[in-house]
Amino acid sequence: MPVFGGDNADSYFDEGVTAAMKGDLNRSIEFFEKCIRLDSSNSGAYHQLGKVYTRLGRFPKAIAFLSQVASAKPKLLAARIDLAYAHLGEGNLKQAQDLFVTAATEKPDNVRARLGMAYCAYQEQQYDAALLMAQDIADTSGANFGVLYLLARSAKAAGRPDLLPEAIGRADALIEKSLQSSEDHAAGYYFRGLLYTLKKDLEKAEENFALAVEKADPSQHYSAYEEHFALPDMLAQLARTREARGQDASAEWDNLRAIDPESPLLPGPAQE
Repeated sequence: MPVFGGDNADSYFDEGVTAAMKGDLNRSIEFFEKCIRLDSSNSGAYHQLGKVYTRLGRFPKAIAFLSQVASAKPKLLAARIDLAYAHLGEGNLKQAQDLFVTAATEKPDNVRARLGMAYCAYQEQQYDAALLMAQDIADTSGANFGVLYLLARSAKAAGRPDLLPEAIGRADALIEKSLQSSEDHAAGYYFRGLLYTLKKDLEKAEENFALAVEKADPSQHYSAYEEHFALPDMLAQLARTREARGQDASAEWDNLRAIDPESPLLPGPAQE
């Protein structure tokens, strides 16, 4: 029985939103599904389900739910942008780009749409374009970690190392603030490891990837700033960093192999 007012669709919807905000995504799915069973016309529940499935990295299901909402409510820009990000996660770059461009044309100041276009450019290896778009967002709309991390990656790929120190420094400051509020934060340490990898400071990268592995919940799929990862990704990053430093990483690869013997993250026979 929901705590928000009784056994009705609205109460289950509220419970679902609360569970999603707390990070209890599987529980939130249960509530939204109950909401839909009681009120199949509740487009908000379909929308929230799509967003939750995106956070879980289950992109085909996210696309299915968000497509229903976008078709039923074509003027709902948020649903179309969420659908674009689900397509981006699934690797459907053409569909994602078309949705982002349309949204940005309709509302040029929409940061999520503009950032989505930059992500698409980066995925298509159009690094100069991605860099220009990320710089424009950072200059005109403020920069969260996702913008700065994309800016740093694009700058490195575009051969602009002069732009790396500022972008990485600002991104690292945001991560530091996040870690100060929650030290038990595997995602924060993972992102910091990625930043130090960009800086080629492999000692600090290894330190942060190790902290991420230590604090990670093995059952959790992490999702932040359009990056999706889990414990196997953290183990693989730690192993590669240790190997790059000339250290033995067999324990990390063995741990990853124990989690998923068929993981594509595992090195091939010639690499081991």
